[in-house]
Amino acid sequence: QVIGLLTGILSQNFGGRIAFLTLGVPGLIYSIPFVLTVKEPKRGLGDIIAKSKDPIQTPSSTESEKSVSTEYGTGFYAKGVAEPQIISAVDRFLFILKSPPFIALWLSAAFRFMGGYALGSWIQVFYRRVHGMDPSTISMYMIFINPVGGLTGSLTGGWLADIWTLHAWGGKAWLCAVCSVIAAPFRVGCLIVENQYVSLTMLLFEYFFAEMWFGPAVAIVQEIIP
Repeated sequence: QVIGLLTGILSQNFGGRIAFLTLGVPGLIYSIPFVLTVKEPKRGLGDIIAKSKDPIQTPSSTESEKSVSTEYGTGFYAKGVAEPQIISAVDRFLFILKSPPFIALWLSAAFRFMGGYALGSWIQVFYRRVHGMDPSTISMYMIFINPVGGLTGSLTGGWLADIWTLHAWGGKAWLCAVCSVIAAPFRVGCLIVENQYVSLTMLLFEYFFAEMWFGPAVAIVQEIIP
């Protein structure tokens, strides 16, 4: 968010190109310790499963398991199975494409992000042209709105989804749908009201409700994909 503030200040005083060039340098510097310290996990640790009629089906958790080592790492398969089987990326991809819940989530997330990226890309231009705000002032408000609305919304959404799932089937999916519907009026409202402070307040609530879906949506994908 500090970088967001610097973007507004630099673009206002020196132009957009200088802002991009200046803020690109810290990113390059940060990438050096990232590359040197963050290790790539060994691939294939989760690819060893039992042979069965369904190539995606994994052994039952109630069956006894036997450790097996391969060039990809160590995995497990049920005792009594003739040999482990490596499932190709193509088979996994085809399995995902045959999953109606995943396809529905995929399409809904695509439309949601299309609107979200459009709003995020043009919101500063909107407040500058419609409400006459300068980039530095807009950045100051965004420093507050983005973390308070977006971050707290994401955390609240994950917490509520866990509670909802305990009491109702499909709680995560329902929360994704409900919070998106609630966010819609705030998104429209922040663009049509004449008072800039009311608009910014509605934008705050829009971020809060719109970001609530993110954690539950990721959890749904993890539950769908084997």
